[in-house]
Amino acid sequence: AQVVLPQNFAEGDLEFSWMFDVDRLQLLGQSIYTKYWCVRRKTLAHGLWCSSAYVPGILTQNQFLQLETMAKTSGRSIQEVDISQLVRKMAPTHSKKNLRTTFVDLPKISEKIWYSHFSSLTETEMLEGNQFVVINDKHGCHLYKHLKATEPDVSHRLFWDIYEILEFNSAVYGILRHLKMNLAQHFASVANDRAISFGYPMATNVAVVVLESQDHCSELDHSDHCFDIGNTMLSEGVPPSNPVYLRSAETAAELNRTVLGTIYTVVTKDMLVQPSVYFHNNIIWSAVEHLMAADAISVIGPSSSMFSSLILLARRRLDKAAFHYDGKMTLLEAEGILRPAKSTVEILRYPIKWVFSVGKRHRPSIAWNMSIAAVKSAAVANVVPVCLTNAGPDSELVQLLIRMGVRVLHHTPKWHAKSKAVLNQWRAKSDRRWIYTFPKFGDIQGMLMRIDIPVVGLLDRLVLYTDIDILFQQPVDWETMLGNSTLFTEENITYAKPGAIGLPRFFAMSTEFVQSSDREKMDTGVMLMNLVNLRKTHQEFVNFLFDENRTWKYSTSDPTGYKAYYRRNGKLEATFLPYRMNWKVFWDGSKKSDVEQSLDPIIVHFHGPKCETGIQPFLSEGIVQDESFRPLLEQCILLDSKCFRYCRQYEWFLFEHYKQIKWNPKVWS
Repeated sequence: AQVVLPQNFAEGDLEFSWMFDVDRLQLLGQSIYTKYWCVRRKTLAHGLWCSSAYVPGILTQNQFLQLETMAKTSGRSIQEVDISQLVRKMAPTHSKKNLRTTFVDLPKISEKIWYSHFSSLTETEMLEGNQFVVINDKHGCHLYKHLKATEPDVSHRLFWDIYEILEFNSAVYGILRHLKMNLAQHFASVANDRAISFGYPMATNVAVVVLESQDHCSELDHSDHCFDIGNTMLSEGVPPSNPVYLRSAETAAELNRTVLGTIYTVVTKDMLVQPSVYFHNNIIWSAVEHLMAADAISVIGPSSSMFSSLILLARRRLDKAAFHYDGKMTLLEAEGILRPAKSTVEILRYPIKWVFSVGKRHRPSIAWNMSIAAVKSAAVANVVPVCLTNAGPDSELVQLLIRMGVRVLHHTPKWHAKSKAVLNQWRAKSDRRWIYTFPKFGDIQGMLMRIDIPVVGLLDRLVLYTDIDILFQQPVDWETMLGNSTLFTEENITYAKPGAIGLPRFFAMSTEFVQSSDREKMDTGVMLMNLVNLRKTHQEFVNFLFDENRTWKYSTSDPTGYKAYYRRNGKLEATFLPYRMNWKVFWDGSKKSDVEQSLDPIIVHFHGPKCETGIQPFLSEGIVQDESFRPLLEQCILLDSKCFRYCRQYEWFLFEHYKQIKWNPKVWS
């Protein structure tokens, strides 16, 4: 039986042989028949398909026409089987969530072809070649939509065997070489220079990042929220020192005002090659871009794209970097066409992302110091530090953080104007004591940036958020934060009850000043955030927070209103985060806990009095700047200098950092 390849692709005018190496494809056909058909037990079929006298063939449309002409003169018979008709007759239809999906069982189709055309013939008659059966696929490129290959089924192995052997022809590779040469000559150094100017390390070799965008604007919808793909790429550690090849209808100029266009060097095909006979052929370019993506340092695209889905699955098999910027499952996987044993969507990702936020500041401050010390301490935590800021890439603090290995995301909140008016009104009327909590008003705006963590393009379902006045003491892991609730899948998610340890519906918190099971005493300074559900409620939360008719109430335990908004039946909808994850410097670790077996701190939080403005002045000179903090400061004295030890650790991180960059380790007010 011969298989005739489709005459053209996607209703185009491209002959199959122009695209693929047909000789290689012929060898592929033979190896696939030997590996997958010869294991069948039908004696006649086994003898025929696996004998050296008969070699199954793959024909192009032109080859078939020649065979047809030869058959007329030789008296041979040619029977044509349209596989499209067999698919419609044999494929069962499954309905799920009102979506009708048709799958085809290729082995059964093969059996049907066999019994229809060969079962009445003897092996001798078959080998004499008196009859040809031609399998003609009129589905063209769209036959894949009827396949169902799930690992570890044989169909899954067969698919990847074909994928790995199939090769494009020399003309496709020629175009690819031309593109790579132009990228290296004209854009690699530009990307390197731009990255270095923003504080990023230079590239060690010439490589490319491939990005597919299906929208005509630079901001793409992310569960009803627009975000900048550039921030997603930064959060995933995609290096700006490599040029980004954009597979899209967009031009590089359209991205100038985005993070993607500002920090990355974006290149499109019209910037690399002159228009030619291949330039306007989408199939040829898909082949070239497919090869480019296979060798890229990273590949990014939408889950709804078949191109990106196939590339992501192929690269994941080789442990190469690839992700969908919407964080969803691949289209091939979601529709059951090609499903790996391990889902491409991970609920609990390692390493865990630690996110903090800082406001735009033009000169060093205590907030800078706290950020630097926190980042330095994160080296023991095995986390990926991510900073969300409204500062530009040329900011001194931003470049400082980047050089320390922080993934900095740039974002201007849509609620910025509203917040400024509300905060100015609050500042004018508020109690002066808050000045010792956040000395500069800009730092309060930085603290508010946490509101938008769910909508800036982070792919993780869960992230760890902290204020900047913390120090890590030990590694952070999911088991500590979630207890035994770590064994779940995308299809089987169970949220813990509010107040219990486990997977949070919105967030998990610990308590503020005293260790307590009372949810009303929880503190938002350290939170395990469920970005999926917080994203769904984001706009309503922002409307609530900046409602002009609502009185702004600042609270040290809840400065951004989470505890006021996320309530059910009058109670806070928060799960419990172990005390160790938000340990206050004035707590006594010698006391037993009914909730936790260990009280050895993982994160130390300078909640309330800070080292520079509260703890050190009190311990050294007895000075109390804010009387409301006196009980906490006096508790520090009773803790056998643990407060002092944590402050010394804080100072050491600053000293080591400033010594490294040759700055004066001065504490700014």
